[in-house]
Amino acid sequence: MDLEHVHLKAGAMEAPLRSTQVRNSTAAEAYHRLENSGKIVIVPYVDKDVALAPGQ
Repeated sequence: MDLEHVHLKAGAMEAPLRSTQVRNSTAAEAYHRLENSGKIVIVPYVDKDVALAPGQ
């Protein structure tokens, strides 16, 4: 799974996400299996710094 082209939106700000802790890495994505649920938790990383407007 890849988080390329996925953005987190907070108010009017959008932050691009990535699947690995290090940019342009070939490392495996970070995720954890939830025991006895059949679900996983994905750990996304913000791809670049973004500025929030005052009051957000």
